[in-house]
Amino acid sequence: MTAIRNKVEAGNMMNYSEWCSINSYKGWLKYADTFRLYQKYVVPLLPYADDYYIRNIKPNTKKGLNAA
Repeated sequence: MTAIRNKVEAGNMMNYSEWCSINSYKGWLKYADTFRLYQKYVVPLLPYADDYYIRNIKPNTKKGLNAA
């Protein structure tokens, strides 16, 4: 998480693998007593992950898949 944070704060865009890692950590930390860990490492990356999703993932999805 720290390496991804350093990368995006330096002005570089994360790649798909890094975006997946953030989402994976979000899932793991959801079921553990890790509030402060989540706040320290994941929350600062959420705006960058959301931006990556909007720019790279969402435009490539088909319209029928997001109807749920």
